[in-house]
Amino acid sequence: MSRGIGSRVGRWLVVAAMCALPVQGFAGNVNTADIIDGAVTTPKIADGAVTDAKITGPISGSKLATGSVNSNAIADGAITDAKITGPISGTKLAAGSVNTNTIANGAVTDEKISGIIGPEKLGAYSQVITVHKGVANNLTSFNSIQAAMNYLLQNTSNYSGDRQAILVMPGRYDEDLGVLNSTDTFNVDIIGASRTGSIVVPVNYNGYGSYFSMKVPSGLYLKNLTFRGFLHADHSKGAGIIGVDIVALSPAEASAYGGVVNHAGIGGGWQTINNFIIDDVYIEPAAGDAAIALSSTGDNDTLRFNNIRIKGGYLVFGRPLTSKPYTFSNITFSGGTPDQALFYITASNLDTPDPTFNFNNITTDGSYGYGFYSDYSSALKINVMNSKIAILNGLINGSNASNNVLSVLNSDISIASNNQGSDPIGNINIGNSRIGTIIPNSNSIRTVNCFDGNFEPIANGLH
Repeated sequence: MSRGIGSRVGRWLVVAAMCALPVQGFAGNVNTADIIDGAVTTPKIADGAVTDAKITGPISGSKLATGSVNSNAIADGAITDAKITGPISGTKLAAGSVNTNTIANGAVTDEKISGIIGPEKLGAYSQVITVHKGVANNLTSFNSIQAAMNYLLQNTSNYSGDRQAILVMPGRYDEDLGVLNSTDTFNVDIIGASRTGSIVVPVNYNGYGSYFSMKVPSGLYLKNLTFRGFLHADHSKGAGIIGVDIVALSPAEASAYGGVVNHAGIGGGWQTINNFIIDDVYIEPAAGDAAIALSSTGDNDTLRFNNIRIKGGYLVFGRPLTSKPYTFSNITFSGGTPDQALFYITASNLDTPDPTFNFNNITTDGSYGYGFYSDYSSALKINVMNSKIAILNGLINGSNASNNVLSVLNSDISIASNNQGSDPIGNINIGNSRIGTIIPNSNSIRTVNCFDGNFEPIANGLH
């Protein structure tokens, strides 16, 4: 019996001693080291116990219940660009939260637009007139662009004052647009509701040879539609062609108009053209035709050529009047032939001693024969950067040309040649570029820091 009591007493003494020991963390605070991983679950936490001051470091997304972070739980300014990864879906954008000020220039492309553009989205115009195939009231809606323009022409202030828009709804519109053959300024945008669905076909020459065409006069912009003919920009100021597909009529379509030649492209220019924009344009001319052909321009540095996709055509520039440089950016060529060049320049120094053409990000598909062609030109400067020029026969050719300079940097060139088979038309300088083949000609090709098709270094110097 005494043994049993002693045993129990011993156990009580042990328990008492243990209870008398200080327990780390419970005499005041519970520290991180005192908590087993995973021990703190939602039922263990009293409402309001976890305050901002109790949290150190970031809380991972896996610890946040679905829907627990809402607008009220996010501090103003807490979500910055750096906190956002991936695209934001439309369901996360409040109605009206995306406005003009929040959209970066150039961010809205064709691919970003769903459906057609309605007049309610054209808020920057003093008036929006609709051209469509339905019932027209001949005040705010018409059945042709010609009728809409005739309405505006009733009063000069209608077209030369605040900018207005003619919205062309989907459909094909065969148009006599001779009304635009004028030296007046037309502060009007002709806008297609659908780039591929709103189709305009000119049905007369409008003063441009045998080409069924439309003039783009000063002040007028053609946007977001398909044009099946030729556009000319003689002496045009502050105007442009943006987001337009320019496609030649088929031979059958052309014959339906009495055998008219089915030209398509952009031409004209002349002395007073300035601030003219060609941007985001696809051009598919008839076989063997130029896509863009301008002549005798002076304010070359105000002309914008950007994001132009050319199928089967080429660029032609003649007789620049000043040394102000032309600049071409993001130009793509495809569907050419072995006898075509990408770019032709003729009579370049009749009026200026050193005409200059700058090309950035030019891409070809290897179907064209030549890169550049110079005719009756000297002291011409052509500068090419960041481009991929895949050609079949030669980089630059020409006739009656000398003392020209072609400079290429940071590019991929399939063939470096200088008027092969004839005297060089000047010098070629190529730096920091890949060259598939060099065809030497009288030490007229200089390379610096270049490599060949196998990425082997090419000796610096003349070839």
